[in-house]
Amino acid sequence: PSVKIISGHKLKVGNNFIVEKGAEINCISTEGLQLGNKVTIGSYAMIRPSNIYGGSMGSGLKIGDKSNIGPYCYIGCSGYIEIGNNVMMAPRVSLYSENHNFDDPGKTINNQGTSRKGIIIKSGSWIGANSIILDGVSIGANSIVSAGSVVTNNIPDGTEVDYTVSGTGIDANDFTTGSLTGTITINSDTGSVTFTLAEDTTTEGAETLTLTLDTADDNGVTTGTLT
Repeated sequence: PSVKIISGHKLKVGNNFIVEKGAEINCISTEGLQLGNKVTIGSYAMIRPSNIYGGSMGSGLKIGDKSNIGPYCYIGCSGYIEIGNNVMMAPRVSLYSENHNFDDPGKTINNQGTSRKGIIIKSGSWIGANSIILDGVSIGANSIVSAGSVVTNNIPDGTEVDYTVSGTGIDANDFTTGSLTGTITINSDTGSVTFTLAEDTTTEGAETLTLTLDTADDNGVTTGTLT
């Protein structure tokens, strides 16, 4: 399959740009698409700043040097998306920089308009396969978003987001937290785990929290880490 580029006059690329088979690059946007040196767009990836079904024109996209968009990724850059240098993006990652408004129950959602805050992914980050990053999120430099994550809040520099937790009978005693203190909230039905730090890290340097499953506890929990 051929590569599809729409409104290519709005696309600026650096040296050694690679775009693989089946990819779609829609450049219809107010700010255009700016791609740095040695950027790769994987097979069947889709970049769409503007909806082909109508609506207002989207903002656009900027990608730094030596960054890649993996196969089958979806980059919805209606709100402006900025991706730094040396960012690795695995297959089937989705970025959505626009939200539908739904405050008025008297109107259908498609008649309430949209809001756009944009997305920032700073340099050196690694975004795992099938991850979803939603509008308004900023991902710090050298961070890791593990496969299957749904990111709705900002991530500080050097943070790892990982929830390889599954099984039944999960409780707080299944985890060790190292030197950091906080509150562990367990949802035993879904296997989800939330850890809230007992201190505010938003104004401090990057800190890493590691929750390690206790393998000695035989309750059907799969071994893994949450960081």
